[in-house]
Amino acid sequence: MYLISGDSVTADLPADFPHIIGSLRPAQQFLAFGQDIINVYEKGTFTGKSDYSKEDLPKFKIGEAASLVITSYNPWTVYTGEYYTGDSLCVTPYTDLNLTSNPPVPMVGYYPYISKMGVPMTIKSARHGCYSDDVVQPAPVIKLDGRTEAGGWGPIV
Repeated sequence: MYLISGDSVTADLPADFPHIIGSLRPAQQFLAFGQDIINVYEKGTFTGKSDYSKEDLPKFKIGEAASLVITSYNPWTVYTGEYYTGDSLCVTPYTDLNLTSNPPVPMVGYYPYISKMGVPMTIKSARHGCYSDDVVQPAPVIKLDGRTEAGGWGPIV
């Protein structure tokens, strides 16, 4: 899987990618760039059905999620139950991109497998802000092939 992240970022894919691409998928609604957004995916590595919001999600339209992406300046709390019940985990954004750009680049947090974050296999609700004592930061999942002030690109590692 190859990610391209940022605002108005363009990148050439490596020479060995053109013959193996099966699909392309945006991880965020373009009109909302720069706002706090959570994207949840039915399966790991951002696949399957998806749901997104800039508001709290008491119950995912897709039922449950196994991976997520946050594009945010602030953390989100995810829950194993609907309506903010069950085990919870505060997920934070991460970036190694230049935050002094104008406008600043939103922080991004890629969580390709929720089950590796210390909670059961899936989550069913999320709300904006940190309401859990258990806080995680995403490990960098992109091995950067390139970068600009507004973004970067590379394969998921």
